[in-house]
Amino acid sequence: MTGPVLFSHQALLSRMATLFAQNLKALRLERKLTQVQMAELLFVDPSRISRLENGEHPSTHFIERLNKVFGANAFEWMNEPSPEE
Repeated sequence: MTGPVLFSHQALLSRMATLFAQNLKALRLERKLTQVQMAELLFVDPSRISRLENGEHPSTHFIERLNKVFGANAFEWMNEPSPEE
C-alpha cells in the first residue's frame, strides 16, 4: 500500500528554485535578452541573474520586481516550463 508522497521542506524549496530558474531563463531567451540586459531592466547585478538561473532561491522582492517588469503572475514562476515547440 502506498501513501501520499511527502516532500521535505528543503526538497520542496529546492524544487521551487529549480522551476523558477528554468522559467527565468526561458523568459529571458523568449525575450531575446542577455543576462546583462535582463539585469539592467531589473536594476540588479548580472551575476544575480546568473545565480538565479543556476538555482539560487529568489527573494520575494525580486519576484515582485520581475512580475512588475515582465507582467507575470508570481505563481507562474513555480510551474513546469512549457515544452519548446
